[in-house]
Amino acid sequence: MFWSCARGQHTESGSARGRKPKVYEIVEEDSNLRGPQQFLKDRLKRNIGEMHEQWLDMVMAYTRRGMFDSDDRFRAISGLAAQYLVPYLRDGKVYGQEYLAGMWRTTMAQELAWSMPDGKPRRPSDIGLFHRAPAWSWVSVPLKSTIVMQHTTNAKPWDEKGCQVLQEGISGEDTLSTAKRGGLVKSLEVQGQFCRFIDASSQLISWDQIRIRSGRDDEYDTSKFRSETVHCRHPTSSKVLMLEPHVNEIVGQLDYAYPD
Repeated sequence: MFWSCARGQHTESGSARGRKPKVYEIVEEDSNLRGPQQFLKDRLKRNIGEMHEQWLDMVMAYTRRGMFDSDDRFRAISGLAAQYLVPYLRDGKVYGQEYLAGMWRTTMAQELAWSMPDGKPRRPSDIGLFHRAPAWSWVSVPLKSTIVMQHTTNAKPWDEKGCQVLQEGISGEDTLSTAKRGGLVKSLEVQGQFCRFIDASSQLISWDQIRIRSGRDDEYDTSKFRSETVHCRHPTSSKVLMLEPHVNEIVGQLDYAYPD
């Protein structure tokens, strides 16, 4: 739990005492406050790019938390989503940005690239979140999940023209109404540069047939399959490898550990 205002800053682990901080000043002695304080500071100064980076960091921290009722996942972060929209206000109404199931219209290409380091086991309790959010949103992952929202890429800054939301945007609402409506989004139509990860003609093989060594960076021996289209899945982590003729292998990661 985090609280910040011009008169004080508090977390469940303690508070900033001894002097009155400036508005949204970052209290260096309390590392728990740095991220949220920077977010509020960037919001106040309308540093939209920096504010977005802080939002991604907060989402990664948020998904690791548990809560009594998983249906509250949208509601519990709606206040921060409303603050995110403040730089887009004109005459008290939001223009040029839209909240879509936990993600933002203008940065959709980057946000759709979220991932989970390891496939989560599919338990009956996990499935419940899919009625609350679409599978393409981080909101749908089980509580206490680790996700990655920021990836290193050779294509930065992200080419938003390569992934555009086709639905007409809704503008002219206040920040809280925009944030609440974003929590009701269940589907989205986008247009972009996408490719099929596993070809329909691909043959499933055993992971042990291609693996050489496991470590931080796996190495693979795919020489036996250089003229074939094959794919395989790690039995526990749900890492997926795909190989097409005369092309280097591509390794991906499933969000869930689906059974064979």
